[in-house]
Amino acid sequence: MKRTFTHRAVAVILGMAFLLAGCGKGTEKTSGSESGDTEAGQGNLLSEMLGGTELTYHSELDIGSKHATMDLKTLVVGSRKDADSLTAEQMAEYGTVIVDTDTLPSYRVREVKEDTDKEAEIVKTLLGDDVKEVRRTVSVDNGDARGAVECCSDAYSLYVLSGRANDMLMYPKDYPAWVDDRNYTLHTYEGKHNDIDSQLVVSYRKDTKMLVINLSPKKWSDVSGNPQYTEMNQADGGQLMLPDENDAQSYSMKDLSECFPDLTNQAGSDTDQIRSEVWDFVSETLKLKMPRETVVDSGDMGRALSQLVFCPEGELTKKDPKNVLIDGYLVQLQTGLGQQSFYVENPGRNMVQANSGTVSVTDRGVVACDIHYAYEFEERLTDRVELLTFEKAMDALKTGLSEQLESERADGEDITVSRPVLCYYPVASADKKGEYTYIPVWCAMIYSGDTDFIGEAIQNAMDGTLIRIAYYEE
Repeated sequence: MKRTFTHRAVAVILGMAFLLAGCGKGTEKTSGSESGDTEAGQGNLLSEMLGGTELTYHSELDIGSKHATMDLKTLVVGSRKDADSLTAEQMAEYGTVIVDTDTLPSYRVREVKEDTDKEAEIVKTLLGDDVKEVRRTVSVDNGDARGAVECCSDAYSLYVLSGRANDMLMYPKDYPAWVDDRNYTLHTYEGKHNDIDSQLVVSYRKDTKMLVINLSPKKWSDVSGNPQYTEMNQADGGQLMLPDENDAQSYSMKDLSECFPDLTNQAGSDTDQIRSEVWDFVSETLKLKMPRETVVDSGDMGRALSQLVFCPEGELTKKDPKNVLIDGYLVQLQTGLGQQSFYVENPGRNMVQANSGTVSVTDRGVVACDIHYAYEFEERLTDRVELLTFEKAMDALKTGLSEQLESERADGEDITVSRPVLCYYPVASADKKGEYTYIPVWCAMIYSGDTDFIGEAIQNAMDGTLIRIAYYEE
């Protein structure tokens, strides 16, 4: 069976998901270097450490009976804005992009465990004492919160239908709201949050050790304060998705200020206050252990903010300001450290983003959230690590692949190694179960031929150690 990959997620700066087909059995060893005691490049910025802004590496080697070609390219840009402005030709040439930074810490983290006491505390904190368990199916037609239905739907598709491709187009209309399964738990509750009828979904996925917390208002009209304003839209980065004037079937992003120049956000625009509210909600209300820089974007808050736009259903496309209310913000939790993405270690099936999510804030306070939480950050080990130059790192990767890559997985074809991504990855502690060191790593895709995906090489970016090869499994 062909495992064809036509594109690869780069960093969180491009807003793309990390598309890895899966991780299987592979040689794994932890690194002995946590503080970067290596022959690293001198300087503060990543580009200085890595040896430039246009990083390329080409080499040939034999692995068993197969011939392998290493053709790795990545581009270091100054900011997220620079990444957004790259041309299609540049992206086609380099494929992956790194945002320059002088902040690259390392952390000791611990995986989140299923905890009924913590769940009970979250439920009471968000919904108070007058809470009802929802032990039925959920559906928008039944008056359930759209966010809660989508969360239960995601759980159903991810946990129940995983690996059953023929069933993926056969979703039921209703989804279970309460599940206690050997693979995952899913508990849904009803109550009031900030005097708004709301639903709370608390789910735990056991294969990735992922806790999901989803709080949603049952009716967005209760948030807007206008019973006619039943629809809520998000202006991502100040832009709305609207149909084109001459083609209702074609959609494009429109600038919110151009569509509604006389409207301002009723919740104000004090980004420091928004940061503080989101941070307090995540760290104090939910008591989740995250670094502050991952909860709010200290570098470019505008990119992390979406404005909440309310209107009667179907009225937004008419661009009538009398039927539109802008009130509140949806804040994206950052999915990386030092502007590099971070992921969860999961040798069984997939690598997924570790901690991520959104929090919606209005003058009422937090009215909604959707948080995915896999690791508690216990201790910051270093404020800034030192990395090998790109050339030295890839030289070390070449050696590691020659020793560890199982060449018979190449299905009779030659091997291609390409598309490097710099991200964070948790290296398991040798003596403490469930504890990891979060460090920068290089992840490189391995193919049989040009497109038949074999797996991913995960390499310590500080000392060149090949941590593991995550093989794709059918």
